[in-house]
Amino acid sequence: MRYELGRALYVAGQKDAAYDAFDKAVKDAPDSDAAALAAFRLCGKPLDAGIYSDAMAAYQAWLDRYPKHAWRPLALYYLAWANEAANQFATAAAGFEQAAKLLEDDELKQSATYRRGYNLVRASQPLDALKAFDDYDRNWPLGKQRAEALFYRGQAYTALLRWPDAERVFRGLAREFPDNALLPSAQFNLGVCLQNQTKYLAAAEAYEPVTTPTPGHPAPTPALRAQALLHRGECLYSAARYDDAITALLAGEMTNDAAILDRKSVV
Repeated sequence: MRYELGRALYVAGQKDAAYDAFDKAVKDAPDSDAAALAAFRLCGKPLDAGIYSDAMAAYQAWLDRYPKHAWRPLALYYLAWANEAANQFATAAAGFEQAAKLLEDDELKQSATYRRGYNLVRASQPLDALKAFDDYDRNWPLGKQRAEALFYRGQAYTALLRWPDAERVFRGLAREFPDNALLPSAQFNLGVCLQNQTKYLAAAEAYEPVTTPTPGHPAPTPALRAQALLHRGECLYSAARYDDAITALLAGEMTNDAAILDRKSVV
C-alpha cells in the first residue's frame, strides 16, 4: 500500500512525501514487487533535483539489481535523459537507442528515437544523427517532435557543410511550422546556408524576418537578432548594397550592445 500511497502523493504534487512513501515501501519489503517499483520511482528524486550524477548512479544500480524487470526499458530511457542533462551526449545517444529498441509505448519510443538523433548532433556525430532522423521520419512522419527533428537534421547537414540539403530542411521547417518556437533559429540558419552558397541577396532576405519579427509569431532573442543583423549587413555588403549594409551593421552593433548590457543586468 505504501507504493500506491507514494504514487498518489506524487500525482498530487507532494513529491517529498511521495519519496518518503517510496523509501518506506522499499524498506518494508525489499524483495517484493512493490519494492522494485518504489526503488525505480526513487531514482527520479535526484533527477527532479537536477543532481544528474546521482540520478545516473541510481538508475544504473536499479538496472543492475533488476536486469529482467519489465520496467528496464523505462530505466534505460531515464538514464539516457540523465546523461543528456549532464551533457554526456554520446552516452545519452547510445542509451536512447537501446531504450527505443525495447520500449513498447509508442510515444516514448518516438521520443527516444528523436532524442538519439538530437544527442548525436550534440556529440558531433552528424552522419549517425541523420540515420536516427531517417528512422524517426520513416516511423513517425507526423510525430510530435517533427519540428525539432527537422531542425536538428538541418544542423547535421550544416555540420557536414551540405548547404543545399540544410537549406531545404530549414525552408521546410519555416513553411510547415510558422508558429514553432524554433522558427527564428530556423530562419537564421537558412540565412547561413544561403550565405555559404554565396546567394547573398537571398540570404539577406532570409535574415530579415529575424531582424524584424512579425507580431504574433515567435520572437528571436536579442542576441540572435543582433547576429542576424550583422550577417544581413555582410550579405548586403557582398552584394554591393553598401548603404543598406551600413544600416544593418550599425543596427546589429547597437542590438548586440543592448543584449550584452541586458545580460550584465541579470543578477
